[in-house]
Parts: sequence; structure tokens; C-alpha cells
Amino acid sequence: MCLWDAGRYVVDDGTVHPLTSYVLNYIKRLFDFLNALPTLFGEEADELAARSSSAPLPSSGLLARATAIGKGFLQDPDVEGKSEAEKRMTVAVTRIFMVLQTNLETKASCYKRKALAQVFMMNNMHYIVKSVRKTPEMLTLLGEEWADRQDDIVEQYCESYRLSSWADAMEYVSAVELDGTAMREKDRAMIKEKFRNFNTRLEELHHEQAQWAVPDPDLRVALRNSIIQLILPSYGMFVEEFPASTFTKYPDKYIKYSPKRVEAMVQDLFENKVKNWYQQEAAYDSTRLSILPRHHKMGFGGK
Repeated sequence: MCLWDAGRYVVDDGTVHPLTSYVLNYIKRLFDFLNALPTLFGEEADELAARSSSAPLPSSGLLARATAIGKGFLQDPDVEGKSEAEKRMTVAVTRIFMVLQTNLETKASCYKRKALAQVFMMNNMHYIVKSVRKTPEMLTLLGEEWADRQDDIVEQYCESYRLSSWADAMEYVSAVELDGTAMREKDRAMIKEKFRNFNTRLEELHHEQAQWAVPDPDLRVALRNSIIQLILPSYGMFVEEFPASTFTKYPDKYIKYSPKRVEAMVQDLFENKVKNWYQQEAAYDSTRLSILPRHHKMGFGGK
């Protein structure tokens, strides 16, 4: 399924891609047929089980790209001590996730906004690991260590998003050193410019990212709080250090937003068309699978 949807269709608001939901539901269905895996996967399952994670993978195709991108991220879990069927399932599921991640990164590369691409990847990787943790059979198969690594990836995307989106806003309200004790005209002009730039950037971010989506409530709250913790202390100190009376006769023109208002604006973010993937997951789409070409297998070796 990951290979069949190798196109560049992306969701405008960076939410969980339908492909991710389809793949997770597909994998959950596989657990109903654990003992039938040799039949389901045919010769390809035998190859995967035989070479496990230590053998070299194909040098071309989507799987090879997945292995390169997923190195250190979606690593194969330990298959020692498992039954043959469990080994097959472990290797197969891990490879599916590898290919899915590569597919998602291909889609993410289509976003013009780097920050939106990071939100998209954060949403999808979070959906994957949360789905695994909610499915005892899948978590047992892949292991807590595997799930913990995926949590680390989500945090990395979150941190990358924060820095790419908010670093320049932070720069505008960074500490400044003035020559002497009295504020001169050039100092007042510099302070005005910093406030003006901060206001503009804040408004841009709010207008743009209020249209993005983080559908998981816990992740959305955590992301907002991380932004607030990043920006609010610096902005609060800057406002306190340079009250309007020290550099302008028109305070509302420059200090347009109180720290509380900035916090409220951050709380508006990531609400656009939020689809609650976690209370009502998409039903397994058997019709979609049935219309796929009959010659396609559940392949891991490229096209």
C-alpha cells in the first residue's frame, strides 16, 4: 500500500495524511492472519524472514530509500526468541513503516513552508507511534524501545518546527546593550524597529499557522506550550526592559501585544479543520484494496 501511493498529494494543513491511516488499519488487520503470513506474503516473506535486519537490502527503489532515510529512526526490532510467524510479521511491519516514512518525507518535500513540512511529519509520526502503543499486539511485536525511538523522532520534528518558525521572532526581542545610561535617538529607533518587526512576524505566524492542524489534542497542547515557553519569557523581559514611555509617545503603535495577548494568539494555532483521528479512525477500506491491480504484491523491494 505504501508503494502504491507514491504520489506527491499532500494535505494543505499538515494534518495526518489519509495514507498513514490506511496503512495503520491495514497492519492491524494483518494480526488477524498471523499464522497465514507465509501464504499472504509468499516468497517475499520468506526472503525477509531469512535475511532479517542484518542482511543487505535492495540498492534501488523505494525500499532502499526508506532504509537510508530511516537509518537510526525506524530500525528493525530484535526478532530473537520469536516464533517464525512473529519474525515474519516483525520484519514485514518494520519494512512497511520504513517505506511509509519515506513516502511521507517525499510528500513533505512538496510543502513550500519548511515549518509546515515539519508539522506534517510530526503529526504523522506521532499518529504511527500512538497507534502502535494503543494496539497491544503491535506494541508487543515491535517493542517499547522501538516506540521510544519514534517518540524521539516526534520531538525532533517539534523542535525543528519551533526553531524554523520562531527563531527570527526571538531575535527581534533579544536583549540589547545601549551606550550609556540615557537613551539616544538611534536607540529609540532601534527599539521601535524591533517591536515593529516582532509584531509583523507574530501576525504572520498567527495568520498562517492558525490554518494548520495538529489533530491530536495532547500533541497540540504540548506544541503550543513549547512555543509559549520559548517566546514568552524573552518577550516579557523585553517589554519590561523597554516600557513605551522610554522610546515613544505612541505606545499602542509599537507595543501592540501584551504578553498575555501573545500567549492567547499562540493558543489559537493548529485548529484548522481538525479531524479527530484518535476518537474515530477511518474504517478499513476493503473496497480500496480490492480495486488495486491484481499483479501488485505486498512488495518491499521497490517498484
